[in-house]
Amino acid sequence: RYIGLGGLIIKGIKVNSSEIGSAHHEIITDKYRFRTDKVLYATNGFTDTMISSPEPIYPGRGVILVTQPLKKMQLRGNFHAEAGYVYFRNLGNRILIGGGRNQDFDQENTTEPGINPTIKQYLISYLKENIVSADELGIEYEWSGVMGFTVSKLPVIQQISSGVFVAAGLNGIGMAIGSYVAKEASRLILDA
Repeated sequence: RYIGLGGLIIKGIKVNSSEIGSAHHEIITDKYRFRTDKVLYATNGFTDTMISSPEPIYPGRGVILVTQPLKKMQLRGNFHAEAGYVYFRNLGNRILIGGGRNQDFDQENTTEPGINPTIKQYLISYLKENIVSADELGIEYEWSGVMGFTVSKLPVIQQISSGVFVAAGLNGIGMAIGSYVAKEASRLILDA
């Protein structure tokens, strides 16, 4: 599908490799082969599996749980707790809760999908102890995603070679800074 000024978004494909050349670059996927003169790696936690970033970007898996509809929802807004390692918000008459990586950092430094049972139990316990009565609590949806982290805690937005750019390492706050990172990456590419 084409959007905006001619961008092409293709979902659900796996990038197998990329070949960086002096005149053009090729991205090879399980379905397509793309050739371009400029390429932006915005793969966040997966960046270091594809290129060598100016600052290493480490993967960190995150878990999200969504409750069943609650009869009495008094929670309104976005909240952070446990030094920012737990976040939750109302989603209509449900609660979305995520985080808890600090309960098992070693296991969560991965690009593998999956739900860590230690973290899931921690988040459920947090809900029961602080937000929802145990008899009303039920989890209806759960998923995981991979974030990208840097030692500096700053995103990497740079040109790394001729026609090759990176915008990644959003450090778990992609919702807050993603638009800014995209704007800066776009400016960098257009000015090159």
